[in-house]
Amino acid sequence: MTFLHTTTTLFLLTTTTTPASASNIQRWSQVLVSPSLLTAKSTVQSTADPLPPEAMASRDKKIKYCSITCHRLSWCRVWCTDDPTAGCTFYDLIVMPAYQDPTPLTATECFTTRRFDFVTHATITSGQQNVWVPLGIKENIVDGIHSFGGDDNFVSTIDADAQWLVIDFGNTKKFTQVLMIAEASPNAAMSLQQVEIRIGNTTTTAAPPEGLQEYKLFGKFPGPATSNQEIMITSHKPVSARFVSFRKLDYQFIFAVGHIEVY
Repeated sequence: MTFLHTTTTLFLLTTTTTPASASNIQRWSQVLVSPSLLTAKSTVQSTADPLPPEAMASRDKKIKYCSITCHRLSWCRVWCTDDPTAGCTFYDLIVMPAYQDPTPLTATECFTTRRFDFVTHATITSGQQNVWVPLGIKENIVDGIHSFGGDDNFVSTIDADAQWLVIDFGNTKKFTQVLMIAEASPNAAMSLQQVEIRIGNTTTTAAPPEGLQEYKLFGKFPGPATSNQEIMITSHKPVSARFVSFRKLDYQFIFAVGHIEVY
């Protein structure tokens, strides 16, 4: 079934009773994803079908029911439905709100809790990709979708001058947080450590990676990372930059990172 792609953001009040009674606002954004990608990239999925009659009383009630159910599943990051009369399916897949599916006319309507960020569809440059990992291309970082199955990474060679990334937003953005997700492998302990994050507003006069030292230091991740670890580095006050660079300073192993977000 096809859907007209419109940007929809919902704010749902979800209530949790453990460890103590509390309430919080959960934000969900509509996004379209092709069924083939959902199947290929997710490592865990579960379907709720049929839904309780009260959840099927209206589209809004169905969205509320499925969103709350996903929120209560510790592994669920996005849920989808391709039939208004059917239930919903939950996935452990990161889909950014600005993700653009290559086949939107046949894509499935989904809802994600990820925030709008500046990395999705930004321009990215990098050191040399590892030819032994043909799927480990730099474009995985900016395509707006990430699987925890191990294929959606950037993987460099072991050469010291290859272990870097630069993300170009196209113009200056203001942000306070940079998120990195490690690769889905025990090797994350070696592939994501001693990472330096820097920011700037112009291209460097010297070529990367040495030229990245011209940028201002935003933060460091000493590591070592664990498989699929989410690493958030936060500035105590907003910063403005067009470029964000990532450089691994421990050159005894490859540089691999699964996903990056900037808010």
